[in-house]
Amino acid sequence: MRRLDSPQRRQPHTLRAALILLASLAFAPAIGRATTQPPQHPTSDQDTREASGHLIVIVKDGQGGRLPGATVVFSSPGADAGGGPRVLVTDASGEATLDVPPGDYRLVVELPGFEPATVEASVRPSETAEAVATLSIGGYAEQVAVRAQPETFVPPTADGQVETLSPKEIEQLPDDLDELALAIEALAGVGAEIRVNGFEGGALPPKNQIQVVRIRKDPFSTDSMGAGQVRVEIITRPGGSTWTHEVSAGLRDQSLDARPPFSQVHPDGRTRRLNWSFSGPIVRQRSSMSGRLSVRDGYDAQPIIATGAPTEVPSLANTEHSRFDAELRVEHAINATQTLRGEYQRWDSRGDNLGVGEFELPERAFSDDSIGDIARISAIGTIGRHLLNEVRLEYVDIRNSVDSVSNAVGINVPNAFRSGGAQRAGGRRDQEIEIAQTVDLISHPKHKVRFGFETELGWTRTDRIDNYVGVFTFSSLADYEAGTPQQFSRRTGNPLVTYDRQEFSWFAYDEVEMREGLRFGFGFRHDIQSLLDDANNIAPRASLSWTPKERPKTTVTAGVGLFNEWYQPWVYEQSLQLDGTHLRDVIIRDPGYPNPLDGQGAEALPPPSIIRESAADLDMTYTARASVGVEHRFSQQLRVQLNVYGQSAQDRLRSLNANAPVAGVFPDPEFERITEIESTGRARSAGFDSSVRLARQDGKASGLVRYQYAQAWNDSDGPTTLPADSRDLDAEWGPASWDVRHRVFGFVRMELPMGLRANAWGDLASGAPYTVRTGLDDNSDTVFTDRPEGLGRNTERGTWQRTLNLRLGWRPELLDGGSASDGATPGPKPSPRGVEFYAQAWNILNETNFSRYAGVMTSPYFLQPTAAAPARRFDFGTRVFF
Repeated sequence: MRRLDSPQRRQPHTLRAALILLASLAFAPAIGRATTQPPQHPTSDQDTREASGHLIVIVKDGQGGRLPGATVVFSSPGADAGGGPRVLVTDASGEATLDVPPGDYRLVVELPGFEPATVEASVRPSETAEAVATLSIGGYAEQVAVRAQPETFVPPTADGQVETLSPKEIEQLPDDLDELALAIEALAGVGAEIRVNGFEGGALPPKNQIQVVRIRKDPFSTDSMGAGQVRVEIITRPGGSTWTHEVSAGLRDQSLDARPPFSQVHPDGRTRRLNWSFSGPIVRQRSSMSGRLSVRDGYDAQPIIATGAPTEVPSLANTEHSRFDAELRVEHAINATQTLRGEYQRWDSRGDNLGVGEFELPERAFSDDSIGDIARISAIGTIGRHLLNEVRLEYVDIRNSVDSVSNAVGINVPNAFRSGGAQRAGGRRDQEIEIAQTVDLISHPKHKVRFGFETELGWTRTDRIDNYVGVFTFSSLADYEAGTPQQFSRRTGNPLVTYDRQEFSWFAYDEVEMREGLRFGFGFRHDIQSLLDDANNIAPRASLSWTPKERPKTTVTAGVGLFNEWYQPWVYEQSLQLDGTHLRDVIIRDPGYPNPLDGQGAEALPPPSIIRESAADLDMTYTARASVGVEHRFSQQLRVQLNVYGQSAQDRLRSLNANAPVAGVFPDPEFERITEIESTGRARSAGFDSSVRLARQDGKASGLVRYQYAQAWNDSDGPTTLPADSRDLDAEWGPASWDVRHRVFGFVRMELPMGLRANAWGDLASGAPYTVRTGLDDNSDTVFTDRPEGLGRNTERGTWQRTLNLRLGWRPELLDGGSASDGATPGPKPSPRGVEFYAQAWNILNETNFSRYAGVMTSPYFLQPTAAAPARRFDFGTRVFF
């Protein structure tokens, strides 16, 4: 088969990375020397108002580092300060300056990932006053003022609960980027939306370049789309005033790991990682850059439990993988209030011998090539005195191709074995342009309006095709031995289709502090999509946050609103390809074997099967959600949170067989199966989320424990999943496939003597549901989804899952380079020079966590587990800082 946009065979990634590494190291010192004098801060009416005072606001983090990009709302509490509040943004050196009339002033300083701080300043005529605001991470807002003022807690927003990782917690996360993403998702919760500098998707930055990891639970602000979806905001650290580098190498060898479940032999696999990250100035205190290069390659063993196959089956098969990643970010302070950031990412990955394991025999292997490029530009700054403006532009270009090892005819005995070729071929190219703008209007320190828009333009070209040779389906091993298949299916035609799409959203949100401690927000969002003829998708929302004056350590949050959900392009793509013109599924019931046309039930030219959208217009899925949360801060070291929610979704996409046979006869004789996509599904869920966060006062240990309880019900497992009986859709209502009732997550971090550091995290979860099926096409609708009489969806459940992971690191103090000054922050600070050795153990207790079960009644494994999460694994590595 022809492969669309197939990448060329590439030279080894290690050689390429080594050449780039040597070139960058050679030029980095030269770039670091290209410095200029620090820019002069502009002042207001400097020549005409000689009696004015000069105010400098310096914003720092808890470690003393300067924080660029912080918002400073400046106002006079007693009189009009030249037209009301003004909005400033700290420059690359973490400062904001302005000339003001003499008097007392109040400044509210905010930065995502930090609690806001309130600073009081007294300015005298013709003198310079300096106010330093130290933003704390989580817990309380630390207020530092020119004139002393009692410390109080300031709720950061009326929108949901927030958890923020400390710098030390970030430092002890995994080094591998894939494992880093899994760890952050575990901390946040399943299905969390992760954004880096406001952008979603792409690879995460290395952890040494992460400044803030902020987890926002259950947001109701209109700049987010998903109902109840936890939002993780990651903000990268700008390059400092000196060049720093980190080189890390990691190794995992399966000879040290535990034997996988279902395998009688020990695996032979390994994974190697090499990563280099760097950051430093281009023009000191004005422009900086940071980036990384990483290479990963290895192979892993996959257990095979197939039984009854015509050939001898090994118990293990290796899958191979390699990946190269590159990333470069540049931050530039245009002036004291405008900051520009540019970013470029590229990845190049290849997988071989994929798709093998469980019931899939080695002959069904295929390869997968993927190349991606992402370019991003964002700008943030103030317009006038009251507007904070942020603009984001992103371009994404992803090319993918697949190729099968074998093109032999497939044989499928459900939950027993699958043999023959994988029959996957072709490729696809997806291009996207995203433009977004958000404006904050702050006319008063207690009143903020946020409005903006997001739009995405996408283009897709694909010629991917599966099952182009055909597959025989047998109901049981006995039928296979007798040579009597129940069905033969094959996809024929030209798979090439192209299409484009447009998505547009605009939103507005008004948040006001109605009285001390009480914030209320209200707004709406409007979502429009070109793939749907449905423009009436307005989603109003409201939320509040209340900290009683008499109980300043307790905060109550609540929210209610509607949330829309995009129509996924891949569903639309299926209806384009399988329209009966481009592609069609030819299905022969009771075929002959090995020639399908020799069977008694076969026809010379059987009618095709197609996928189409409902004749009625599809509607956009929407969800109504309400939640109430309570947070109590016993101290800066101990915090407890509880959030209770309920939600209901309507107009969910689901499919049915519109040509389901009546008395064994298809109503439309021109087709066999017609998979019709409708927006008539529904879902419902309810539950609560509770957490306890504890930290030592000296910062040498911290921990988090979270317990979640939830129930989720729906009437379909996916937009193109067909029901057991298309003429009885009510029977599909049951537990959702992700209906895991109980989840417990724990994380603890400790600093030990002699430079040792340890952290552990673990999960405990109840079993997920699965469905029992007969394994037969009892109603002759060509779909093997039939269930026993009177039995619903997802009535069985798997066993509990238990996982404990451990990371132990050692950074010898004798190898630390002492102390140095960074030029921007007064006083000494630890030098970045040093080395760390670490070891990680995944599933250290070697728990067997079964992940799939055989629900087919004709399978020899009926109601038994057939797959499991990895056994105990070890990962060793080192990090060098210079």
